[in-house]
Amino acid sequence: MTDSVIPNIQNQVDAVRALTPPSGDEDQVKSFLDAAQQALDKAEADPSLFFEGSQNDPFAKANKLASDYGLKVCGQG
Repeated sequence: MTDSVIPNIQNQVDAVRALTPPSGDEDQVKSFLDAAQQALDKAEADPSLFFEGSQNDPFAKANKLASDYGLKVCGQG
């Protein structure tokens, strides 16, 4: 898990962070990326969080913020 999934998610977060957000959207984009990084750091410290189901999903906040922003595929299985 920590050798494949976590680096993959980190690469995705880094790739989106490297993009220039649309003018005026910087704060929203930063919010969901910061939430995603926090969730990733938490999951890296405790990989069992990936298996606890949606009730304890460390990415729930990041996924909600991304969805609210308009990214409808982020966080989908």
